[in-house]
Amino acid sequence: MPIQIRLTVLGHGDAASGVDVQISAPADTPLAEVLGALAGVVTPGSAAPGAVFCEEQHLDPRRAALGQPPLVDGAVLSFHRPVEGPGREPVPARLLVVAGPDAGGVHLLRGGVARIGRSAGADIPLDDPDVSRTHCAITLGQDGSVTVTDLDSTNGTSVDGVPVTGGPVPVRPGAVLRLGESALRLVTWLLFPSAAADAEDTLVLGGRRILS
Repeated sequence: MPIQIRLTVLGHGDAASGVDVQISAPADTPLAEVLGALAGVVTPGSAAPGAVFCEEQHLDPRRAALGQPPLVDGAVLSFHRPVEGPGREPVPARLLVVAGPDAGGVHLLRGGVARIGRSAGADIPLDDPDVSRTHCAITLGQDGSVTVTDLDSTNGTSVDGVPVTGGPVPVRPGAVLRLGESALRLVTWLLFPSAAADAEDTLVLGGRRILS
């Protein structure tokens, strides 16, 4: 049975804005089937993004289904980086993907251990064939310190060009982790501009898009 849901899709950049899109599609349609069209609504001619978030939750477009939480009516999608709303506690640190297949992605570090790898089950998944399924682990301590440990990866991990060997290796703010073809920069804060919806589109899966 077809469903209709309205999503707000945020652009990216210093002057990000939002587009309200109404989607009509069969129930349980994977997000992947409409992702390219959604990207085109926000930025005409753009391809499907490498990283997709619903609020602060990183989504796998092949598994996230329209009409199923969190992709319900009124949800807010963002490409490349998560959305931070008012009243939420500041995120202590982030990893920015600055090179590789997922370049432009942003991953929040809230504390504890986050495993990075090619596996879809990784805390920070990377779609990089040169990255091991479970490649390395990054730890944010209670004192704000960050360390990385290589998990016996095939191609190794480095911090600012220095290979990670042995136990946990400190990662300073601004340092770049390299694993496979991917590079991730550690930042301790980053301002994500708020976005306001300024347009509306209707997207009909399998049909033409009707601009309101």
